[in-house]
Amino acid sequence: MVSVLADLDNNRGIAHRVQAALQGILPDDFNWGFVPPDREDHGHFASPVAFSLAKLWKKPPMTIAKELCAVVLQNPLIESAEPLGGYVNIRLKPCVFQQELAHILTTGIRYGHQGWGQNQVVNVEYVSTNPTGPLHAAHARGAVLGDVVANLLQAVGYRVVREYYINDAGQQVIRLAETVLCHCAALENNETAVIPEGLYPGAYGQEIAESFLRQHPQNWKTQSMQDVASFAVDQMMQDIRSVLHDLGIHHDVFTSEKSLQSSGILQKTMDALNHKDLIYKGVLPQPVGREDPDWMPTPLMLFRSSRFGDDQDRALQRSDGAWTYFANDIAYHWDKAGRCDHMIDVWGADHASHVQRMSGAVAAMAEKNVEVLLFQMVHFFHNGEVLKMSKRSGNFVLLSDVLNQVGKDVLRFMILTKKADTHLDLDIAKMQEQSSSNPVFYVQYAHARCCSVLRAAKPLFSEEKQRAESMALADFSGFLHDPLVSLLMDWPRQVSESALHREPHRITNYLQKLAGAFHALWQKGNQNPTMKLVQADDLDKTYASMACVQATAFVMASGLTMLGITPKEELR
Repeated sequence: MVSVLADLDNNRGIAHRVQAALQGILPDDFNWGFVPPDREDHGHFASPVAFSLAKLWKKPPMTIAKELCAVVLQNPLIESAEPLGGYVNIRLKPCVFQQELAHILTTGIRYGHQGWGQNQVVNVEYVSTNPTGPLHAAHARGAVLGDVVANLLQAVGYRVVREYYINDAGQQVIRLAETVLCHCAALENNETAVIPEGLYPGAYGQEIAESFLRQHPQNWKTQSMQDVASFAVDQMMQDIRSVLHDLGIHHDVFTSEKSLQSSGILQKTMDALNHKDLIYKGVLPQPVGREDPDWMPTPLMLFRSSRFGDDQDRALQRSDGAWTYFANDIAYHWDKAGRCDHMIDVWGADHASHVQRMSGAVAAMAEKNVEVLLFQMVHFFHNGEVLKMSKRSGNFVLLSDVLNQVGKDVLRFMILTKKADTHLDLDIAKMQEQSSSNPVFYVQYAHARCCSVLRAAKPLFSEEKQRAESMALADFSGFLHDPLVSLLMDWPRQVSESALHREPHRITNYLQKLAGAFHALWQKGNQNPTMKLVQADDLDKTYASMACVQATAFVMASGLTMLGITPKEELR
């Protein structure tokens, strides 16, 4: 069944299609910007466009809204158009919703997927934690945020490359190697290592040492520090990849910081910066707030980051000639820029001060922008008490421990219930609850309930009529005024807005509303037997119910899948 509205972009949904149908009413530079109104009795869509036009047309918004309503009413798809507080509020004719429900059923869980990304390549780099210890619980937020942003971008037509940047060069991996060697020496004497301050505490260091000794039982003392470091990093990355796999996360590319130096990319980057007159020999001022009597002004290679809004220029090399993290990061982004159309980095909020200088460096080097998504910390509790630190890590809560307690699906959903730039507190005990106060259980229960209704209804109909394509021909007139239907129609807009603004929390919020609407529809049957969704003595009504429930299940499954969560057909 073909929609009565032009399907310009696969699945942009009713709001997009209505906008297309009303094309020509507004100047080319304006768009209706339809959103659901605050109240159901205000129609299906509300547009604030009159406020935007007020300056251009030199009229009050309310006057413009009245004029637009008069024109809009001439469209055969519009049932009513009212100017409310300067907004243009539109109600569509039932046939539009009938057609759109049919469109959901023929499209399935790909309803809401779009093509406006035009197959551009987007590189999303996330997690990228230093391989000097296991993933701790707080890493979950950046990992899930990056993964779901990548899913959303794919859903709107981008080609996404998921990347992990391994910080395997510099002093931190040397300290890891020293930690391992401390454990090796202790293990050889059947003792427990005493880890000096500045190295890495935690049982994982001993685990790496045990593995290293098994591989080099006789000659471990003769191995170079770099060899020990490489072994330790490899062991940690195996652990990190395993935990990420359990969280439902994979990366397409793992780029080594050390390889940027050995391949010559770093030197080429520095040569290019020099050619653009963006590096020079200079002296940085003494760090503010740190009294160091031994501090000496030392000429260093500096990047002119102050040209790009930074408060001072930044060092590319240390006094001993070693490259700084910033130098390596510039080279890394230059390398990435040659492999994609757009770059997105997912960083913790503690890296906020690095955004401006990195953006400037990338713009200067690659003439491209890097988009940085910052996220705030997440804190874990159990029955209101701060979750205790892990023995294996020594000083933090392991992500693997949290996953073992709540599971991948619950953790992913709960992490995405709030906007990334707000702090998030999660209580393990509440996350384990099987009740309506637990949002992920509430949504999963709605999907499972949809599946239960479908199982009960399908035996009443032939196999042919059970097919979603056949259900698209059902008469939905009894459901078209239910809030559930309006929410289903809004799914493509939710996907588009979530991808555009890089805000996955919109999806979890939407799914909770959709679940609430479905639970309310189901509950009506409990309160009034004539409103039950499955009625063996009224097959026409049951068939329409089954079709509407199937459409709901498709949209719920689509949303959960975008969040990297498995839709449950039954809850035990």
